[in-house]
Amino acid sequence: MNRVRQISPTARLGLLELTRETCERYMEQGGSDWRQPKRGNRTADNEAYFITPRADKAGYKANVLHGIWAQVPYLHNGSVPTLWHLLRPEQRPTTFIRCNIKYDASWVGFVWDKAPPLDEYGPGDSVHAAEYDTRLRGNANQGHTHGQQWSDDQVRAVIEYMKTL
Repeated sequence: MNRVRQISPTARLGLLELTRETCERYMEQGGSDWRQPKRGNRTADNEAYFITPRADKAGYKANVLHGIWAQVPYLHNGSVPTLWHLLRPEQRPTTFIRCNIKYDASWVGFVWDKAPPLDEYGPGDSVHAAEYDTRLRGNANQGHTHGQQWSDDQVRAVIEYMKTL
């Protein structure tokens, strides 16, 4: 919910620009244009990004990797607390604390295994830490097992690279 509260119309348009730039770079390198809206002008293109496709055009639009370090928690339902856990599915916690403001730069995510002490917050900050339980319907963290065959050193190398995006 905190993400939703922070997304202003200006932030949405900034995200659209970032998405547009990513798509253009992808096409410059020989990729297809399937992710570009086919509206014809910038205003119509912006509207196309806001429309949710229906029926045979429906699908899942994944986040771009640019700035992935800031997109925690991971997966479509926020059920994976760090990049380490994303690439190490067998180590994903069943429950974890969400909304901690302490960032774990080594695992790339917020501290997830304990609630934040209140003295870490400023006087005007709201504290909404809550336990996320992956056993509840809609909260599962299963699947997306790419990378599980890698060694710990390989996972660390991929995470270090992803921090630069």
